[in-house]
Parts: sequence; C-alpha cells; structure tokens
Amino acid sequence: MPRPQTDVYKWPLLGNSLEALCYCLTTPFLYFITIFAVSAQLTTHESNSTSHTIRRWMTAIVCLACSLPCFVPAIFGQLLWVAVCYLLQPRQHFRYQEFPDDPLSQCKSSVNSFKSPCPSTVTFLTANVLLANEVFVSFNNNQSAAKRLPILVQRLLNQAPQINRTSNNLKLPRREDIVIDQIPDVDVVLWQEVFGKKLGSDLSKKLSSKYKYFIYYATRNTCDANFFCMDSGLFAASKFPIICADFKSFSFKNSYARLMDYGMLFIKLALGWREMDGRSIRCVGYITNLHTQAYQGDKPILVYQLEDVQRCSDEFIRKSTEEDELIVVNMIAGDLNADNMSPGDAATQNHKLYEKFTDVCRERPGKDHSWSIGTEMRQRTLHLPEVNNPLTFRDILLDDTKRRNYLLDADVKEQTYDLMYCNPVPDEDGIIYPKPWGGRRRIDQILVRKYDDSIPNYKPPTPRNIWFSSSFAGLSDHIPVVMEVSLLDGKN
Repeated sequence: MPRPQTDVYKWPLLGNSLEALCYCLTTPFLYFITIFAVSAQLTTHESNSTSHTIRRWMTAIVCLACSLPCFVPAIFGQLLWVAVCYLLQPRQHFRYQEFPDDPLSQCKSSVNSFKSPCPSTVTFLTANVLLANEVFVSFNNNQSAAKRLPILVQRLLNQAPQINRTSNNLKLPRREDIVIDQIPDVDVVLWQEVFGKKLGSDLSKKLSSKYKYFIYYATRNTCDANFFCMDSGLFAASKFPIICADFKSFSFKNSYARLMDYGMLFIKLALGWREMDGRSIRCVGYITNLHTQAYQGDKPILVYQLEDVQRCSDEFIRKSTEEDELIVVNMIAGDLNADNMSPGDAATQNHKLYEKFTDVCRERPGKDHSWSIGTEMRQRTLHLPEVNNPLTFRDILLDDTKRRNYLLDADVKEQTYDLMYCNPVPDEDGIIYPKPWGGRRRIDQILVRKYDDSIPNYKPPTPRNIWFSSSFAGLSDHIPVVMEVSLLDGKN
C-alpha cells in the first residue's frame, strides 16, 4: 500500500478548488440553520430564565430568516459536492497531515521512517470527544465544541510522564492506581466523533507540538456510506510515522446511522528498528480505531460490525505487511457501544473477536474484573460542578455508590435513546446502593491481539498498564481509556 498522501485528489488544484466552492456555497445556510436549531433547544448547562429564553428565541427567528436566501445556493453546493465525489474520486478515504521537525527531511519512503530504535513501551489513548456540528452537541446535552476544543487540547497535552514510570500490576491492581485525574505520556491518540475536515485540520495543528502525524475526516462519501453527509469522526494522532492507512465503512447500519459513515480506520506505524539475530529488523504496529453504531435497538447491528472489524483488519495486515518487518503491536481501540456485563450486549460479549484479542478489564464473557469502571456517562449530569473538575470527578469514579449517579449502569437490556435520559434505579426503600454492575457500562475499550500463527512475524505486546482518566471531566460524556504495552517480550 502507498504512503498516505497530503493531496487527496489526483488533480489537487481542481479538486481542492471545487471543494472550497462547495464549502462556500453550503456553509452560510448550515451556519444560520445550526444557530436556529441550537437556540431553540436548551441544554442543562444553560439558564432557563425568561429573559434568556426570549433572547434565544429572537436569535432563532432572525437566523431562520437569514437561512432562507442561503437555501438555494446550499442545494447547488451539495449537488456539486456529489458530482465532485463521483467524478474526482479521491485516491484515499481520509485526510493526512504531518508536521516534521525539519520540513526538508520529510520521509519520502517507508524505509526512511525507521530511523530510530524501537521503544520498549508504547502508550495509547482512546476517547469519544463529540466535536461536531453544534446541533448534535446540543442534542447530546454537551457544551459548544468551539468552547471545549482548546480545553481538550490543553488537558491532553498536559501529560504526566511520571505515571508511566510505575506499574499498576494488572494481575492484582488497585482501583486507586487504575483511576487517575491526569493523562500519562501518550504516544498514539485515537479519538472518535471529530467530525469535519476543518475541525480535524485545526485539531491537528493544535496538537502538532507533541504529535507529528495525523489522520482525520475518514469517509467514503457515497450513497451507501453516508448519503454524502457526515464522515466517520475517526481521528488519529501519532508520534510515530504512519506508513500506510485505510478506511472501511461498516457493512450494516440502520436508522440515523445511514447519514453517518460509521467505520474502521486502519493505521500501520513505523515503530523503529531493533537488532535481532545480528541484523536490524523493522518493527511495525497495526492499530484499528473504530466507532460502532449507538442505539442499535433490537437489531444485531453491532455483531455484524464486529465481524467487519475482524475481517477487514486481517485484510489490511495481509495487504500491507512486508517480509522483512516484525509486527510488535496489533490493537483495536475505540467506542464499541457495548459493554461486557449488560444482558442486552450478550451477543457482542460472546463474539469470536474476543477469542483473538485480549481485553484486560474482562474476567470472562459477561463479567468484568472488580477493579474496572464504566466509561459512558449519564448525559443529563454533564453540567454539574462536581463532574467538571478532574479531582472531584475522580473521587466520584472511585465511589461505588456515587458513580451510579453519573455513569450508566451495566444492566442495559436494549440500546435505545432512553439511555440518554435514564437515572439510576433505587432499591425499594428509595436509596441508591452499590451494585456489582453499578456505574460500570464500559463501552470504550482497547484490545490487544493474542499470539496468532495466521499472522506471519507477529510478536504480541504485553499489556503493562491500564488507566481510566477523569482528565476530560466536563468536556465529554465518555471516560478516556489509556493503555501502555511492553514490546518484544511476548510469546514467539
């Protein structure tokens, strides 16, 4: 597979010019209609005073009036965009950016990417951050994406390397060591729900002081993928060079998901070289960032999507691995929208994917280790002061009773929109008590592939640390998960 290209189109000048024209034609209408929709819908962050409500409705009426003359140009711009996607078919289904320390030494081939020794450990972070059009942000009862973005960047970059120097002993860990209020030193960032080209590009630039290689706006933009509407929202930032990448849409979706390109972003990283048997070996890592569909209802959508993950990730490895490379990382991370304890997720808990991949928080299908916690928050609590402070939120996550008020319980029978509004169910005496499944709906996961002789030259990494971080308190309705793995000490 060829290296990712910064120019998506074969004819960059024509393609980029037409894209810019489409953007100019559609943006005014989307801008006014977004303000109208957001002004008409209050979130729990906002005041319900009469004057505030009147001001919002006046804004809504003005923006609706302004959107009307922009409607026809927006329709023309969208039709032009469809034509661009069909006639100027892009050579890759994602946008790629790199920010080398020395622009003159940009890597022009995969060989030049292996200029450093392979590290002994690599750390990954996954989080759903909901950076999207304000209509969707408001619908999820979160604060403005524009307001949260710089704070998210600041907290991500404010990393604490001293955390990496200790081991939380995955054989018998303590929850005090697992739940932290900072971010360790992270090598690869995998975010979900970073929607749009501009947002992805802006985020890449803001993170370029620490990370040099970025992929965002992963989408196919076809009728069957997303009806030319929203992209996948998958975003990746890496310290290591990205040798190649690919994006695949999920084969099965329903309901609202037909307008969103839910799918899988596959990345091959150049981790460096290692001396073995008297010669230098190139060490590579394969990472899959994914976001499965939420609120699948009574349809087994997630089962089909996990089958896509297993099949497509294996295919990506087969197509991109070279004979003189040693695979030292093969991981899957993202928002799986299913936990390992809820009765309604039994089909995914017993999926064959978990036979090939290790989930360190999982004791067996249907039961997590007692030290693990949930990662999906109750969206109606996002405005509360105690949830907006990493220190106080960490204390909540450690408390088996308090946590139930802010994180969803792992007792979900069916994934419906009721999960957005439900409260913890008290006992008969009206009191909320600790439960084995209380506040433990863990849908954000990092999975490590076990030894597999079907993958040539694969030496599996060893999970060393797992952390749940409260650092994004008040900025997302998901808890970030971080994993550190040791390289080249697994089975042969």
